[in-house]
Amino acid sequence: MTPPLWICSRIDIIAVTRDINNNSWGKLIRFKDRDGIEHSEIVDIADIVANPDAVRHRLVNSGVTVSLEKNARDKLAQYLNEVDPPKKVRVTSKIGWQGTAFVLPDETLGKSDEVFLFKSDNYTSKFNVKGSLEDWKLHIAKRILGNSVPEFCIACAFAAPLLTPCGLDGGGFHLLGDSSSGKTTSLCLAASVCGGGDHGYIQSWRSTDNAVEGIALNHNDCLLCLDEINLATCKTVNESAYMLANGQGKARADRYGNTKSRKEWKLFLLSNGEVSIANKLKEEGKKMMAGQAVRIIDIDSDMQCGFGVYNSVPDGLKSNEFSDELKAVSSQYYGVALREFISLFAENIDGYVGEIHKNIAEFCKKHCEQDASGQVKRVCARFGLVAAAGELAIKFKILPWPEHTAWDAAAILFKKWTQQRGGTDTLELQTALKTLTEFIQRYGSSRFKILGGNYIQETMSNPAGYKWEFDDHWVYMIERNVFDNEICHSVNPNILKSKIKINNWWLLNAQGKFMETKSIPGRGNIRGIFVDPQKWEDTDLNSTL
Repeated sequence: MTPPLWICSRIDIIAVTRDINNNSWGKLIRFKDRDGIEHSEIVDIADIVANPDAVRHRLVNSGVTVSLEKNARDKLAQYLNEVDPPKKVRVTSKIGWQGTAFVLPDETLGKSDEVFLFKSDNYTSKFNVKGSLEDWKLHIAKRILGNSVPEFCIACAFAAPLLTPCGLDGGGFHLLGDSSSGKTTSLCLAASVCGGGDHGYIQSWRSTDNAVEGIALNHNDCLLCLDEINLATCKTVNESAYMLANGQGKARADRYGNTKSRKEWKLFLLSNGEVSIANKLKEEGKKMMAGQAVRIIDIDSDMQCGFGVYNSVPDGLKSNEFSDELKAVSSQYYGVALREFISLFAENIDGYVGEIHKNIAEFCKKHCEQDASGQVKRVCARFGLVAAAGELAIKFKILPWPEHTAWDAAAILFKKWTQQRGGTDTLELQTALKTLTEFIQRYGSSRFKILGGNYIQETMSNPAGYKWEFDDHWVYMIERNVFDNEICHSVNPNILKSKIKINNWWLLNAQGKFMETKSIPGRGNIRGIFVDPQKWEDTDLNSTL
């Protein structure tokens, strides 16, 4: 009788694995190392067949004891290849929704006929849990009640997993404010919804320099918190902000020159810094495109109450002491609120999606002017999503807040955004109006020929038009080609001219009508754009820009 052949220490084959596209087939195995510590690993079938020695090397490196006999080597490869348990598992390297299931590194939430397993090389999970939901409610959610910015930031964390089910684009908000005003604390509060741990949940803007795609994939369908934009270069911010909001990585080619599939994600960004994203880009002469400005929205986080981001602080505490206290509890209680929210949401996805869309529409109807630009309406809808998400978390009894708390916080900050922006026109129109005022300030004395009776200033390089005294101040006629090319840029000149008239900046003639022509010695009646700077100097520019 042939004695039994010892092959290796015990290895259980738990399931057959494959990826979302039914490729990369493998085996999920489980074993104990020499210290008795249990391991679970996935071994690719292609490696078992084509490179069994490498598979053995990997197993030994992980603590499996193997026989050195050649026959035993062959039998190990045969065992791993041929034993097919009935259980099958989908493997994904991306956090987030897979149909009706939500995949986290250590568990899958929701309902699904499939079993999912997260696997990503060199990944350190940030979706950790510490403390109970009741602990988190008591020490964090209740503690910040009455403070609009922290309330809003916490609601942002619940908005993130709603993007994919609701068919909404990724994007987010950038908190702008002075140092030590509570911006980072607000990120800590939002992060506590999702996770934490030794390395924390919050990422640094500087870390996005070379790893933006990996960071994005590891926060797919979740909140991404990026701290201190001033630590990043202009180039990093420009590329990362667009890529994160757009949801697509860079196009790359394989070794044969064929285009690889781009990495894709959808996330909700919450960022902060002492400068806006637009001003950060200006450091190297770049401009923020309108599409970027409505995807990642700058918010002035100072509530003008003397406490930075806070409307008020507890009696006996200074704002920095309150921040320190909140940071401390955020490192003690975290991660459970997100899991509870997703689990409850997954019980009736279709019903809650309809509720979210209805609440967003109601928010926009109440807080956005009907004739506002499309850009402003998109931003309002983003605030509306945060409001709806927060209210749903209140409904689920995850947030121990009165109804309408999240709604009111979002409404306050949306109003603040429209005020700091200067109105509800398109960003391009806003920029063109600002360019007009700056153009007159910069070139009023150097590029406009002086008119006076029959007198006209003769010599001037690169003239932009004419100016003359009216009611003890200068008024200006801008040549149409200068107006079109140097002021309008991407704005239709007729739209900008109409806006100048609406703002009452256009010069009136003797009959009280808008001046359309001016008699210029030697040229006759000339059409142009006639502006009276006294009109915008007498008004609050932010109310008209």
